[in-house]
Amino acid sequence: MAMIGMDVEQATASANKWKSQSDQLAQLTTTMNQLVTALDQIWKGTDATKFIHTDWPSQKKNLDQCKQVVDKMIQELKQDIEEQKNASSK
Repeated sequence: MAMIGMDVEQATASANKWKSQSDQLAQLTTTMNQLVTALDQIWKGTDATKFIHTDWPSQKKNLDQCKQVVDKMIQELKQDIEEQKNASSK
């Protein structure tokens, strides 16, 4: 018979890996922001202005939203882990 439920230890390990990836995404966004900000010193003109002040902020917002989605999934997984622990202890 197939298992029904969750291996909470493995699910917790997965949640921790997801958190690590979320942290890396945040670090990537910070690094990219620093690199884009530095472009202002080496790139001048309307294309530079558009890229630095319009294109990048739009894409940074997308990266920030992606991290928020991952963090929400982590939160939901942790909640499911707790629910599984409670169900298993009954």
